[in-house]
Parts: sequence; C-alpha cells; structure tokens
Amino acid sequence: MTSTITAANIREGFSCKPQRNELLRGVYAAIDTEYRANENNNAKPYTIFAVSIVDSLGDVKVKHESDFASYPDPEKRLMQWAMSEILQYRLTIGWYSKGVRLQKEDGTFSGRDSDLKIMDQVCQYYNIPSIIGYDRSGIPYVRGYHYGLCNIDPYYSNLNKFSWYYHIDLYQVYKKPMIKTIIYQNKKT
Repeated sequence: MTSTITAANIREGFSCKPQRNELLRGVYAAIDTEYRANENNNAKPYTIFAVSIVDSLGDVKVKHESDFASYPDPEKRLMQWAMSEILQYRLTIGWYSKGVRLQKEDGTFSGRDSDLKIMDQVCQYYNIPSIIGYDRSGIPYVRGYHYGLCNIDPYYSNLNKFSWYYHIDLYQVYKKPMIKTIIYQNKKT
C-alpha cells in the first residue's frame, strides 16, 4: 500500500520518513568489511582489504584491494567503490557495524571499532568525503554525503540516492534482553 504524503498529512502528525517495516519491503543490503590492524600506526590504525555487499534480492557484490591494483592507492579506490554501492540502498544492515572503541578514564580501552567507524577512518586518512556520520554519543551511522559538501560540489549530491539512510546493527538488536529472553528463551547456539 502506497500513500501520498501531503501538507495535510504532515499537519495531522504523519512523518515524511518511512516506517521501518516499509524499509524492509524495499531492497536492502548487508555490508561487511575485512580489515587488518596496522600495529604502531596511529595515523592509519586499520587497512580495509575487502568489502562485500549482499542485497535482499540475492545480488552479491564483492571487491578486494587487488581489484584496484592498477591504481596508486587501491584501498582508497576500494573505499570509493564501497561507498558508491552502499548509497544505492536506503537500508543497510551489518553485524557489530556500529561499535566504537572507547578509552576509559584509567587509560584502558573497551569495545572495538566496527566496519562503519573503520570505513570513516580510512576516508579521513585519504582525505576523501565519507558517507559515515556520528550521532551525539559518537556512534557511527550511514548518512550519505553531507549536505554542505553536496551544496559545494553537485557530483556528491548526485551520489545520494535517498534523502535519508538507515543502518541496523544486528549485534545491537540481538544483545537486547527482550530478544534473548523472550524470543530465544536464553537458548545457547
């Protein structure tokens, strides 16, 4: 069922954003990156060497840094390809894709950086625009190219296929007590 959003609908409290179940009816994709830690390199803590994107229609897109070996910076080209592909989907999902490694007051660390955080770090290293944003608590999400950048360079606005992007970290969903206790009844796998 499709509905047209009008000014009257908005005044009555309807949102312009799609409902979550509406997002699942469209084509969405699971994303995963493979990376290695660069020990003793604070400027570039990780190197992404492969990216896979599998959509809900069964289309599989996989690239390895060797696919871009003819370029001076294969990882940079891999990241540009990945971001371009991710922007084709309003909804993406991942497993532990929104995690962030945080330093505690005592100097130790908790958690680990996730796919989205590492993608953004690679973009920063190569000084290329990133499609990753951060919420107020520092959690990464897929936002598309920033609107300020799109106003400066129309090339980037043409890459944003949607006004809003959504990303679900399934690790965050499955760790919730309600999911563990009610749905899976504390079963071990």
